[in-house]
Formats: sequence, structure tokens, C-alpha cells
Amino acid sequence: MIKILHKMPNNDIHGGIQAFVANYARYMDRNKFKNDILVSCKEYYESEWNDSDIKYIEKTSDKGTLKKSLTKILEQDYDVFHLHTSYWMGYEMESIAMELGIKKVIVHSHGSSIYVNSDILKSKKLELHNEYKNRFTVNDATHFCACSQKAADWLYGTQIPKERIRIIKNAINIDKFSFNIEARNIMRKRLNFDGCFVIGNSGRFSAIKNHSFMIELFNKIFKENRNARLLLVGEGIEKDNIRYKIKKYGLENIVSIIDWTDKVELYLNAMDLFIMPSFFEGLGMAVIEAQSTGLKCLASDTVPEETEITENIKRLPLDLEMWYEETKKIMGGYNRKSALGQIRHAGYDIKEQVKIMEKLYSE
Repeated sequence: MIKILHKMPNNDIHGGIQAFVANYARYMDRNKFKNDILVSCKEYYESEWNDSDIKYIEKTSDKGTLKKSLTKILEQDYDVFHLHTSYWMGYEMESIAMELGIKKVIVHSHGSSIYVNSDILKSKKLELHNEYKNRFTVNDATHFCACSQKAADWLYGTQIPKERIRIIKNAINIDKFSFNIEARNIMRKRLNFDGCFVIGNSGRFSAIKNHSFMIELFNKIFKENRNARLLLVGEGIEKDNIRYKIKKYGLENIVSIIDWTDKVELYLNAMDLFIMPSFFEGLGMAVIEAQSTGLKCLASDTVPEETEITENIKRLPLDLEMWYEETKKIMGGYNRKSALGQIRHAGYDIKEQVKIMEKLYSE
């Protein structure tokens, strides 16, 4: 049995990294691999993992305390320490794991930039990120992964040779994300969407996802088409702020917000257009799920090119008028059908990709 401990970031509650780790763990051979997670906010993960699979470590800036706590956990016979991150804030944990002689210490990049509302804070975070990136070497971990080439360039720069970096795709259960007309009709009826054009998004409510842009776009669309509806699925710290903005525009009865769910495919089936105006993405797994269901998709041009798998996605600059015009074109109608074959051919089938992860852990 190979034991893996995944270090989860503190700011990814019901986000893409959590979905990535849970998805791969779900499809691994459980007779050969044991996946645990290391978190600082245990309560948010209890719905996804058994309590015995969750290791809790207090947040601390004291290196001595961190080393003592992490050593106690890693000495529970872990073979692999897999650290998931979006940007550098330090790599004390990697150093501790290397000192302890953990067989595999894997750093995995899931991001491509930093977004905070304060320019001063962003500048400080970028400075710190670049400082650690420029100091990081092949001796600080055993393996280096990323969800896209953009994410690899962002975290590793030129410090890690490209041949040492593995691109691990944010794969999905393709069969789950098939277009289902019956499921669509049931969900639309339940949400009172019959006869409506439904614009939607699934993802964490955080500043980088740019939900404010979604509201601005929808408000502009709704003024012209009263049959338009907006469906947002997810959790996050920006949720209350977005509710306030919805109320400010008087859209409380027009915009539907659904709590995080592992049945997101049911809501994707109910949509007619998926939008992802993110300021940046490491990859953008949600837009791949949306394409699989045959949805037309609009994404910001900061979302990696790797997401352009089908003819149904268009990447645009974050220009409201441009998104408005593209949305109006799509509202004219299109023939929707599943894109399972294209998604599978592009290498996003979890049943195939999980073999690559198992090989990484066992080789």
C-alpha cells in the first residue's frame, strides 16, 4: 500500500484543487493507494473525505512549531507528500519532507497569477512569489507537476527544466458530464426556467472568478431580454458581496444561487451558456465540464488555451460590450449535443489519466 498525503491550500474551499484531488483519489485503486489530506480548516472537507483521512495542522509562522507538527504527521508511514499550490508563499513544508527522507515530495502548480483587491498587497505577494520562485531548485522536491503549461511557467519559471515538469490534466468523469435532455427538462422545471435562456457558472465565489463581471453582463442582457436567467453554483467568501450586488440591481428573483454540490452536471444541463470571465485560471476545469455537456462557453483570454477543446468555446478579453455581443449571438440558438468524444480524445478522461498519477506515485 502506497500512502499519499496531499497538502491542500487554505483558500480553496470547494474549489478546483479540492475537486482535482478528490476526483483522482476517487478513481485510484484503493487496494494499492491510500490518499489522505492535510488541511488547516478541517470542517470544510468532512463532506468529501472520511474523518480518518483528514490530517489537521494549525496555521503558524513559527518554523519550529511547523516542523514539529508536520514531522509528527509525515512519520505516519507516508511514501508521498503531494503539495498543491497556486503561488509561492514559502516552501518550508517541502524542505521538512526532504529532510525526513520522504520518498516522493511533489510540488503541483494549479495557478497562473495572484489576484487581490489591494494593489499594494498584490505587489507584496508578487514580490514574495518571485523571490521564492527564483530560489526554488530541483533539490527542493523530487517531482514537479502543473495543470497546464501556463501554470508550470508561473510557478517554476526557468528554475526547473521543462523535461522535469509533468503536466497532469484536470481530468473529469466524462460519462457524468454527458448532455441529458431528460435531466435538463427536470432541472429547468424545478428552477422555473421553462422558456428561459439560462446563463450560468459553476465555481468558487472568489475575487479571481470575477462574479461581478457576470452580474454586470447579465444585467445588461436582462434589460433587453426578460426571459434571460442567471444560475450560479458554488461557495466562497465573495458570495455575500455578490448577493448584495444582485439585490442592488433588483435581480433577486431572476438570479439563482445554488450551494456547492457534487451534482453540478445537473445544473450544467439546465444552462444554455456557460461563462468564465476569470481574471486568471491555472486551467479551468469547470469550462471543460461545461464543454463536455455540449454547452456554448465564453471564457476570458487569460484562461489557458488548453481549454479550447471543442468548437463551443470562445476566449475573449474582459470587455463587457464584446461579451454582450457574443452572448446575443448565442441566444439566437444552436444545436446542442454532448462532446464526450472530443474531451476524451484531448486526454481529460479521469479513467485514463488516473493511470498516469498512479504511475507517478509508484514508479
